Amino acid sequence: MVNEHKKIFLLKGLEAINEYQFNIIKSLLAHDLQLTRKTQEEYDKIKIADLMEEKFGGAKCVDILIELFNDIPQLKCLAKTLRYEKSKVEKKIKAKETTSMKNSRQEEADSVTPAPTTSNAVTSERVEETPGGQKRKNTTKEKSGIKRNKVS
Repeated sequence: MVNEHKKIFLLKGLEAINEYQFNIIKSLLAHDLQLTRKTQEEYDKIKIADLMEEKFGGAKCVDILIELFNDIPQLKCLAKTLRYEKSKVEKKIKAKETTSMKNSRQEEADSVTPAPTTSNAVTSERVEETPGGQKRKNTTKEKSGIKRNKVS
């Protein structure tokens, strides 16, 4: 899979600027990327993008480029575009993470919960058939034939 942040950095950021603006960006990044005068002249947009990704990682590259574009008046609207594209990628990444987290939680729950066995099913059926709230009434047996009268 293509690194989405590098795609934004290279295709939406560096490809959209002219050579003069790119030379300004290289000059401003020379210290951070440890570029010599010779490498500044030799490196093109792709090599700078590769070096930035290697040095800073995906999202940080886009953040640095946005910061630099904000400082150049002609590139401020391009900085807004980069910020918007980055937020779209961040939302996609979050959505994938939450989906994978839900799936992993579901797998954990499935592995922890034992599958019902036939003996458990039969036991639970018997419990449902007998009502638990009723009690038997004890009946006392009286001697048949003898009646007691009330004496006053």
